[in-house]
Amino acid sequence: MRNLEELRRRVPGAVIAETGLAAVARARGDLRAALGHRRAALALRPGDARLAAAVEAAAAALRRADSAGSQAAAAAAPADQAERAGIETLDRGEPAAALGHFLEVLRLAPGRRRVLQPVAEALRRLERRREETFVRLHAAGFAEQAAAVLARVPEADATLAALVRRVAVTPAQPFLVGLGHPRCGTSFTAHLLSRNGLAVGHERVRANGIVSWMLVVERLANPWGHAIGPLAPHRCFVVARSPLAAIPSIMGEDLEPLSQGWRAEAIRQRTGVDIRDPAQVPQTPAGRAVASYAHWYAMVLARPAAAIFRVDRPGDDVALGAFAGRPVRRTADIPTNARPTRYERVSWAPEMLATLPAPLAATLLDVTRRLGYPEDAERIAALTGGR
Repeated sequence: MRNLEELRRRVPGAVIAETGLAAVARARGDLRAALGHRRAALALRPGDARLAAAVEAAAAALRRADSAGSQAAAAAAPADQAERAGIETLDRGEPAAALGHFLEVLRLAPGRRRVLQPVAEALRRLERRREETFVRLHAAGFAEQAAAVLARVPEADATLAALVRRVAVTPAQPFLVGLGHPRCGTSFTAHLLSRNGLAVGHERVRANGIVSWMLVVERLANPWGHAIGPLAPHRCFVVARSPLAAIPSIMGEDLEPLSQGWRAEAIRQRTGVDIRDPAQVPQTPAGRAVASYAHWYAMVLARPAAAIFRVDRPGDDVALGAFAGRPVRRTADIPTNARPTRYERVSWAPEMLATLPAPLAATLLDVTRRLGYPEDAERIAALTGGR
C-alpha cells in the first residue's frame, strides 16, 4: 500500500498506481473507493477496454452492496422490535412466547448471533416444563420451521436444532384453531369450548387448541399470547359476530393504538390495502373499524375453514359441537370479555356507513354475506348503495 501511494505521488497520473489502489480498496471492502480509483485509471487512459470493463464491474459490485444494505436496514427495525419483545417475555417467564419472538428475529436477520443465547435459554426452560401444552403444538410444524431458521445461522450448530426438536411432543391430533377479529367473540368461544370439556385457550394454546384473532397472519410471534406459525396442519374454524353489532365495539378496541396499528400493518402486508390511507379508507373511528373488520375477515375467509361459528346465534352451538367432536351448550355465566367503558367512549350509528368508498363497502358486504348475516347485509346494502 505504501509503495502504491509513493508511486502515485512521484508519478502523477500513473495508471498502475490507481489500479493497485483500487485492488487494495476492494480487498478491504471499500467498494466506493475502489470504484473511484478505477474511474481515475480510466480517465488517464480513456480508450482502454479492460479499464472500462473494470469500472463497470466495480460499479455493479457497489450497486449490489448498496441494495443489500438497504434490505438489511429495512429488516433491522422489525427485527429489533421482535428481539426486545423476546427479551421482555423471557424475563416475564414466558419461554414459549419468547422463543417465537427470537425465531422471528432470526427469520428477519439470519446473522444476528446475539439472540442464539436467549434462544437456547428459552428452549432449556421449555424442556424443564415438558407438560406445558404449548410445547406439544410445535411438532405440528413449528419445530421443523424453527430448525430450518436456525440452520441458516452459521453459529447455530446441530445442538440447538436438536434441542428445538427434542422439546416438541407429537400431538394426538391436530389442534382446534378459532380465527376471528377483536371484539367478535374469540374469548367467549374459547370459554364455551372449555366449559364443555375441551381444553381450548384464548390466545394461549391448551391441550386441544386455541382461539385467537392474530393467528390468521401465521407468524412465529404475535404481540399478545401464543403464535403457532403455519395453520395448515390444524382444524380451523371461523368465529364471527354481526358487523353492525361489532363495529362500535371495534371502535372502542381501536382506542388501543397498538392493537389497531398491528392489524393495520398485517392487512397492508397481506392484502396491499392500507387502512390508514385516507385515499382508501375514511380516517374516522367508524371508517377504520369497518375497514379492519372487512379486510381482516376477508383474510380469514380466504383460508379453508370447515365451520363458521356465529357467537350471537345460539343455534350455531350444534354446528360448533359437531365440528369439535363434542356437544356444546352455552350457559349464562360464560365470560364474554365485554368492555363497556370503551364502548361508551365512541359515537356510532349505522348511517355512518353511507360515506364508505365503493371498494370498502363492497368488501364489507361480501364478508357479511359469507359470514351468514343476511339481515346486516341488507341494511348495509341499503346504506351504501350496494347490491
